[in-house]
Amino acid sequence: MKAYISHQFKDNISEIINLLNSYGVDIFDSQTDIQYGNSLQKAIKDSIKECDFMIIVYSQANPNIAFEAGIGVTLNKPIFSIVSEKNNYPDFLFDSTYVQALPDEVNKIEFNFKIFLDNIKPNKKSPTVKIKNQKFYGGGYPNYYDKIFNWYNNINNSTEKNYELLFKQIFELYNLSVIQNKYDSNIKFLTDFCVWSDDLNNVIGNPILIEVKKEINKNNIDNLKETILNLANNNSAESCLVFYESLKELSKKDLPNTSRYLFIQISDFIEKFKTSDFNESIRKIRNEIIHNQY
Repeated sequence: MKAYISHQFKDNISEIINLLNSYGVDIFDSQTDIQYGNSLQKAIKDSIKECDFMIIVYSQANPNIAFEAGIGVTLNKPIFSIVSEKNNYPDFLFDSTYVQALPDEVNKIEFNFKIFLDNIKPNKKSPTVKIKNQKFYGGGYPNYYDKIFNWYNNINNSTEKNYELLFKQIFELYNLSVIQNKYDSNIKFLTDFCVWSDDLNNVIGNPILIEVKKEINKNNIDNLKETILNLANNNSAESCLVFYESLKELSKKDLPNTSRYLFIQISDFIEKFKTSDFNESIRKIRNEIIHNQY
């Protein structure tokens, strides 16, 4: 197999190259191996086309990153991204498999790369990599969309409790830290769950209060607003996510969304799991709400 590596010139990727070589992967280095001619864009495209997958070492200082990643997506090339800039998340890479690591953190990279490589190894009967209908995302974690959608599709929607149990299953599936819920004896938060996610800390902060509602309507929207206001004033929690199944006599534009207090329709949230894990699903849907894409 052959990998196209995109990185900034000053990046020391020697350990990444050694890792790839140990797995029998040939290297095409975007900084040294491109045959420049009349069209740099064509040279890059031709080089990516000849490779089986891409390795992207993310840096904002590399102006070609987004261009090369776009070509890889267009050509249906699996992409493995190494992201070290924790304060500058490249959203366009989070539909690919990624690991948050420095280029020299080879043990961390190898753990995720091995999972990635196992998923894309070509069938011995075929000289090409078959990637149709495969999803690559989230540091090599498996895609749980089918499982979550099945839970959601078969939920008994007669009571709100069943939706709460759905979220409990999702939290357990992604090994999230649930630090409080309203059924504990020492209740302080007044919501169904309170979770902690390091990956969302720079997006909406921690801890994150979560309320699950079967329906939001004109009768309970004012109580929800008051609850959120009380939470903002009286708790250490930095954000609150209200998940709801349906709206009655309201539209999404009527919901009092802010950057840290978000109303999210459960069906929209479930749909995000097609290409994202829990944290990226929250990140993407927050961006959609805040930028008025609903």
